Amino acid sequence: MYTIIVDWTVHPDQADRFFERVLKQAEDSLALEPECHVFDVLRDPEDPAHFLLYEKYGAASDFQVHLDSAHFADFSGFADPVTVTKTVSVWDCHETG
Repeated sequence: MYTIIVDWTVHPDQADRFFERVLKQAEDSLALEPECHVFDVLRDPEDPAHFLLYEKYGAASDFQVHLDSAHFADFSGFADPVTVTKTVSVWDCHETG
């Protein structure tokens, strides 16, 4: 599986709005992209403006479908201005069970 981990920090005054929007983004990705298999949103309990996204796709091309989607463009339009830091890393996931 093609796995993406996004380490994301937003402006603290936008953290709750970001949380609502990123949950909607996860829901849309899972519903509208057949090859988006997992989209988990993690929020740091000690720093509510810090998030991790854990996403799994069938292949790199499926992640590109995600990046090219209208719902991603809409979410990015909201998220980019409230972002403090964002790091995207790519992993190969080898499931064992």
